[in-house]
Amino acid sequence: MNEFNIITAIIKFLTSLVRSTPTPTSEPLVITSNDKVVIDTRTGEYTYEVYDDTPSSGKYDSKTTELLNEITLNGFADDECGSVTENGLWSALLLDTDIPRAKYAILQEDDQGFVYSQAFDTESDVTVAWDEIRTLYEQTYNPEAGYV
Repeated sequence: MNEFNIITAIIKFLTSLVRSTPTPTSEPLVITSNDKVVIDTRTGEYTYEVYDDTPSSGKYDSKTTELLNEITLNGFADDECGSVTENGLWSALLLDTDIPRAKYAILQEDDQGFVYSQAFDTESDVTVAWDEIRTLYEQTYNPEAGYV
């Protein structure tokens, strides 16, 4: 079990405790390691802030990428294109995430299973980059659509 899965299990456990507390406190519960988890004790909602963005072991290029991938695996990508199995590359657009270092990001997975991300400062910057990815994808894999 990797560090991210352990932290996720702890968060789920603490969230269940918070939700079962009959009189929640007004202060959020904060768990700190290299990263910070903040659980709102009123609602049970949590945010995960990455402070240590060192390269992740395995298929992710960083811990931020691992968190962004978790978001997409839960179905919260704003847009997607491509297919690892059909085209060798899958891409996802993420807008307004709860991750401070990657509020606007593009996530990509290649045919070898490696996952990369690129964060942007503004929504307009990520939208321009996403439009380029989407256009290149359409030109390559859907030329009859008239992009060529």
